Amino acid sequence: MTKDEALQMCLEYIETNAHERKHVRHAIQAALAQPAQEPFGYFKAEPFGWTDCVETEEGAKALYEAPLKREWVGLTEEDFSAINQSCLTKLQAATSAESILNRKNT
Repeated sequence: MTKDEALQMCLEYIETNAHERKHVRHAIQAALAQPAQEPFGYFKAEPFGWTDCVETEEGAKALYEAPLKREWVGLTEEDFSAINQSCLTKLQAATSAESILNRKNT
C-alpha cells in the first residue's frame, strides 16, 4: 500500500467511523514512517499504447525502480531460548534460526 493510498483510506475511515480512531492513527503512523521515493520516469497513455515521458506531464503515471526496502528483523531473546531448548545439534539450531529469520524477513 502506498502512502497516498493509506492516507486516503484514513480520511475515508474518519469520515464514516469517527468513533473508532485507533486504527486510523496506526495507519497514518505507518504511512508517515515510509520514506519518500522519487520516480525515475513517467509514462502516458497514447492512442496506440504507452509512451515514455522524460518530464512530468498531465495524465502521466510515475515509474519507481523498486519497492522500498524493509528493515532487517533479527532474532529475539525468546527466539534464541526456543532454539536452545528445541535443538540438539548445531545443524538443527542453524536450520531453526534460518527458518525463523526467513519467516520474519519475507
